This record gives sequence, structure tokens and C-alpha cells, in this order.
Amino acid sequence: MPRACPPRLLVLLASALILALPTHAEIVEATGVASLDAGQEAARPLAIEDALTAAARVHGTRFQGHGELDRGHALESGRLASTSRARLIEVVEEREIDGLLHVRVRAETSGTHDNACERTGSAPRKRIAASFATLADPLHVQDLRDLGEGLPRALLAHLNRDGDFLIANEHPIPALPAPSSPERIVALADQIDSQFIIETRLLDAGVGDRNQSRVTFVSGESGYHDLSLELPFLPRLGFKREPASRRLELSLAIHDGLTGATVARHILTEDVSGRVWVGLDKPFGGRAFLDTATGQAFDRLLARAADLTRQELSCLPFSARIVDIDGDTAYIDAGTLARIKPGDTFIVYRRGGKPVQSLRGGRLLGTMETPVATATVTQAQPLFAVTTLTGAGDRPARAGDLVRLR
Repeated sequence: MPRACPPRLLVLLASALILALPTHAEIVEATGVASLDAGQEAARPLAIEDALTAAARVHGTRFQGHGELDRGHALESGRLASTSRARLIEVVEEREIDGLLHVRVRAETSGTHDNACERTGSAPRKRIAASFATLADPLHVQDLRDLGEGLPRALLAHLNRDGDFLIANEHPIPALPAPSSPERIVALADQIDSQFIIETRLLDAGVGDRNQSRVTFVSGESGYHDLSLELPFLPRLGFKREPASRRLELSLAIHDGLTGATVARHILTEDVSGRVWVGLDKPFGGRAFLDTATGQAFDRLLARAADLTRQELSCLPFSARIVDIDGDTAYIDAGTLARIKPGDTFIVYRRGGKPVQSLRGGRLLGTMETPVATATVTQAQPLFAVTTLTGAGDRPARAGDLVRLR
């Protein structure tokens, strides 16, 4: 005779979204960070470990999750697990920036690439925003116009080329303080209703030694003509000296707008040679700007930054908020423009409790969340969707609660 079910019906649902692909090795570079509160010696191994984790994550990631039903109340949890391993080859660079030690490493990764995360197509479109770019040294950009606003706008343009994101802000939001304050990030994200905020900081844009620069003849009719002469009387004949090399170094940080936590940091570099002096008559991102060697280098740098941002955000869950409730009907602030459609099912979470911080350095890790109900989309409008709540029990959903796609 079959055993009777216990009074508390508990159904465990387990899933591991893994594609079995051939194992192979790959050489990658990645950046890790650690707080300098305990000193450089203590921070260095932690930053290296963080960089190796980032290298493994970029190479391959899978999502493992489970859910359960307890008297009709839906619960779910999940975790990201790397499908590859990273072995340190060398430390490429170490830099101290805003109280953090940034360590860039070259590592060999091995394992399987994994396509468990939805990257294109039907995946919901997350709302992102970018802040004004900040400068480590304003003297490096005397020939660059509108960089503070132009750089983040160009990055958002790269991210929006495939239409996989919703851009929350037409113009960049105010620059974030250094170091970034979680409270400030949350406040700004709430103002523009963005799930993630992208922060950029130009660490270096210095030009090479003018004494070793090329000589350029400037003519209004025939344009620029580069010569290799370096004679003191040439400026009097209509020639001018311009630097022939430049190094660009960009810090990229991705912040969770719901908690203020930093989910990823990267440093990208690009070396430029040729016509590196831009001039204030060429706005950042314009056609004339992109005709220069520096403009083309910035374009390549921002394309790489966009690719890294896509990789980091692809495995993070889509989130929205409940904005109104009428009985068992809840309205969420995401609709067809975010690729939400009838039949989509969300878990409703309520944030509560104190923020969780790392043991060393006090870095914000996030805030505790409690699942309270399931929300199924019944109707979708461009900017909002109507959902039906189930499984709320004695913890009813309310306006302000988060919803995440199951």
C-alpha cells in the first residue's frame, strides 16, 4: 500500500541548465578588486582570487536553481556556478584606485562554455542607465570635448545596437562619488527606474612625449599631412608638433540599482598611435572625432566594454517592481517593451533585514529577500503588465515588492 503524503506537502523542483560542450583551454585577462582597509599585502591575494573568479565566469557560467511548494506557497532559490576553472599565469598590473586594489591577471581557463543564460531573443530586456564619466586627471583630456557625457552615451549606444536592453536615461545621470555609495546608487536608480547603473572612469588618456612626436602640416584645403621632420623652424612655416602616441585606460563598474552593490568591475586599455590629438572642434562620438586615431581607439574600447557588460548582465535575473495591487491582481512596471508577455511567471520577493556585508573591508553584498508569492502575467501593455497572484498565504504581496522571472 502506498505511503500517505505527510500533512505538509513539499515538492522539490530541481534544475541545472547545462549544455555539455567540449572542454578546451583559453588565455584570458581579467581584473579583480579588494579593499585596501587591511593593507596592500592582505588585499593582493584577495584581488587575485577575485580576478581568477571573473576569468572563470566569463569563460563559462551555468545557473542552478530549485523551487518548492509548501501548502501552495511558491519558493525558489538559485545560484550561479562556473563551468570552468582559471589558473594564474601572471599578474599584469596592480593599481590603487579609490581605496581599492585593482589587479589585472592573465589566466588560463579550462572547462566548458555554457549557454545556460539567455543572451538574446526572447530574454526580458533589463533597464540600464549610465552615469557621467569621471576623470582621474583632467589634464589628460584637454583636447577632448564633451567626454563626461559623450563617453557614457557612446557606451549605451553600443549596448543598444541589438535591442537587448532598455535605456532608462536619455542623458547620463550625475557622476557617482568615489568610492561609490550604495545609498547614492539606490537613490539614483529609483529616480530613473533602472535595474542597473553603469559607471565609467577614465583613468588615463595621456599623450606621448611631444619631443618625440610627428610633425603635421595643417592646411585648410588639403587637410593633415604627416612628416617625420623635427626642426625648430618648422612651426614658423605652418607646421605644428603633435603627439604620436596615447594610452587609454577605462574603469568599468556595474552596480545593482536595487541594493547599491557592485556586481562587476573591469579595467580596459587601448594603446593609440598616429593622429592622437583630437581637438575641441570635434565632439566626442561625432564623425570627425571617429576619424581620428584616438576616436577609433575609444570606439574599440567601448565596444569591448559593452561586450563585458552583456556578459555580466546576461546571467543576472530580470527584476521589476509591483506598483499597485487590487485583490489578487498586481501591476508591475515592465511590459511588452521589456519583452514581458502573458504566461510569464515571476516570484515575488520582499526585501527586509539589514544589508549583508563582506567579512573583510565591509563591501556591500546585498540585502536579504523573502519570497512571498507567485505572479503570472495575464495581460501586457507597453510599459506595465497585469499579473495574478497565487500562493501568498499569510504574507500578501504589496506595492514595492520585487518580481523576478522564474
